[in-house]
Amino acid sequence: MPRSWDTNKDAEARSNGDDMPNVDALQGAIDRLPHWTVSDLLQEIPGRNATNILAQQILRERGVEITKTNISSQMRSINRWMNYEAGTGKQARKPSKEMQAILNKLGRNTQMAQDGFTVAMAGDIEVAGYRRSDRTASVHMQGAAAAKWLDNPTFEAMAQFYEGNQIAAFGDVQVDII
Repeated sequence: MPRSWDTNKDAEARSNGDDMPNVDALQGAIDRLPHWTVSDLLQEIPGRNATNILAQQILRERGVEITKTNISSQMRSINRWMNYEAGTGKQARKPSKEMQAILNKLGRNTQMAQDGFTVAMAGDIEVAGYRRSDRTASVHMQGAAAAKWLDNPTFEAMAQFYEGNQIAAFGDVQVDII
């Protein structure tokens, strides 16, 4: 038999918000992460051919065919962006907004998959079918599955990192990535 306080708290949480999980809060937390510079990305890539490897990753992310010509062109762009960061050179260029988004995604996925990160939530949260309006929850993620989650954040994918339990947040929930 359920305890009366369990039922009351569940009913209170359900009446305060939506019945659909707030996936936008997850994406908002990812969007607030700091931007990456080309120099930061090159430091994350081991070896002598870091610029070449980064050029191939950018081409792959853009959906462009990886050919010798395309790699060479992308490497020139990378060198221009590095000149912009250093404040030197005639060919210095700032990455476009679209390219900065790609650089941020590559850097975030590489570094966070290696080091791991924690998604901290506070507010209207449901865990294993029990919903509370004033709950806090933290989920630590690491590895390739964590990088995949950053590209497509969902509560279903997050559940595999949360001891296999169902987890979701609703309404006005505070989500931060630490």
